[in-house]
Amino acid sequence: AQHLRRWLAYFPRDQIKIFLYEDWLSSPQQVLQDTFRFLGVASENPLKIEKHNISSMRHRSKFVHSILNPGRHLRSLVQKTVPSSLRKRTINYLQKRNTVKASALDPDLRETMTVQFQADIQDLEQLIQRDLSHWHAQPRDSRL
Repeated sequence: AQHLRRWLAYFPRDQIKIFLYEDWLSSPQQVLQDTFRFLGVASENPLKIEKHNISSMRHRSKFVHSILNPGRHLRSLVQKTVPSSLRKRTINYLQKRNTVKASALDPDLRETMTVQFQADIQDLEQLIQRDLSHWHAQPRDSRL
């Protein structure tokens, strides 16, 4: 809320369009259409949305990841000695094998952070005139 408040101090409210990341995740086409409307840009055809650099993934081995990145000496050597089609399949295979789904945020940490940011969440709700009750701390089941 404090950062948004700074923007609002310099720009009229009608010149700022606010989207939450969760909006993008749930309906990216709608967010794009709303953005185009806000900017006054024509958009008859929906854009193709592709996911790249998915942050929910992590690398099993940073070493293997570093080898597979362009510019590394070993990769340069492989590029010079291994045929392109085999090289691409091998690199894709190794990248997939070296990638795992990142673990979810620890529930205790989530609860601690949510409690810590309660006032800011409420402030943001007021600023953007939007219900963010799903962001608020939920009391844990006392039976657990």
